[in-house]
Amino acid sequence: MPYSHTLEERILHFRWYGIITREDLQTFGKNMPGLVAQLGFNPDILHTFEELEGHKFQPLVVYMFSLLRKRAQIPQPTKSAAVATTPETRSLARLFKACNHSPNLTIEVFDSIEAARAWLQKA
Repeated sequence: MPYSHTLEERILHFRWYGIITREDLQTFGKNMPGLVAQLGFNPDILHTFEELEGHKFQPLVVYMFSLLRKRAQIPQPTKSAAVATTPETRSLARLFKACNHSPNLTIEVFDSIEAARAWLQKA
């Protein structure tokens, strides 16, 4: 899996690296509900891509992933911030934002980790 994660207070921080494949997205989607259940609360999410080398999937895969994620019930409003500092990561993050169909999930894309954390911490 090309990511690691840490819990930072009430923020679940995913650091993506290497090359992301379609299978990685599917596994991430399947594992996320169990990870949140283990925490015992609904965290906000921070994605960073400093070590990302690229991805091996077509944009349609993001749309399909978003439809599957829509089926997973998010019990309360959740924020997901993506810090994207390169043209490739910005376009990928914006694609995920545009394809978001989850009613309790708000996705925003930021140029800096400071701006992303400030948005996540706002009530």
